[in-house]
Amino acid sequence: LKSDIWSFGIVCWEIFSQGKKPYPEMTPNEAAEKILLENYRMPNPNENLCSNEIYQIMLECWQKESKERPTFQQIYEKLESEFEKDK
Repeated sequence: LKSDIWSFGIVCWEIFSQGKKPYPEMTPNEAAEKILLENYRMPNPNENLCSNEIYQIMLECWQKESKERPTFQQIYEKLESEFEKDK
């Protein structure tokens, strides 16, 4: 389940980047090495579309330790709260 959380963060990144390829200009091996050895995380995909709060959720999904990643329930609550602000 916690790897699904990581993937959810990637899907969010793809949505807010308007369909760009994750880890652009990196091979899968290069991306894995940067993530594991350098704690690399992709930058905010589009600051005009993706608020800092939404990007923060992505970063939480990409925590190195799976136990530190949020649950889907926690993500839901954060997103619900974020969208309530926009009303």
